[in-house]
Amino acid sequence: MKKYSPFLLLLIFSICIQSHSEAQKHKKKYNDFLVNNNNDTLRGRFQKKLFSQPYFIVNGKKILLSPASYSAYSAKGIVFCSIRLSEATDPQWMECLENGRINLYQCVLLNSNHPGPTTTNVVWLAQKRGGPLLNVNGVLSSEAVAKENMRRLIIDKESILKKLDTLPFNPRSIQYIIHEYNIDK
Repeated sequence: MKKYSPFLLLLIFSICIQSHSEAQKHKKKYNDFLVNNNNDTLRGRFQKKLFSQPYFIVNGKKILLSPASYSAYSAKGIVFCSIRLSEATDPQWMECLENGRINLYQCVLLNSNHPGPTTTNVVWLAQKRGGPLLNVNGVLSSEAVAKENMRRLIIDKESILKKLDTLPFNPRSIQYIIHEYNIDK
């Protein structure tokens, strides 16, 4: 029996690894989701091929991701929401960094309206309970305006407001403060 123990252990180990791998494949297959404008959630698989529009595969059917037709989707654990910057613009997909009483979105803006190379600006916009979108990281604005916008969002939580005044004003602190506000009772 001792002669076969290493072989038996190796066989059991490889079976366990293979079954774990199969479970992970099955789990990953249905991790992504798509939410339509009626709040129905569809489970499927996100697909984005080089130089093509992103789409979802749901029950073998290809669904193009239109921010006008869908309110949110998750791809590889990252949630994107359909957000309209103003009534005059079409909705666009933005990454949702925090979701709660205050939502924090990351908007990537490409600017090619000027001569020279295209510039990229990453703007963080926060929205409290469906209110206006406020620039909270100072990109395309100023740090003073962004900090004042943060104050407006968290004014009703004195303890969190104090943290805003003591922490350095940077992306990590902004996300931390909004997260703390969302989990505070």
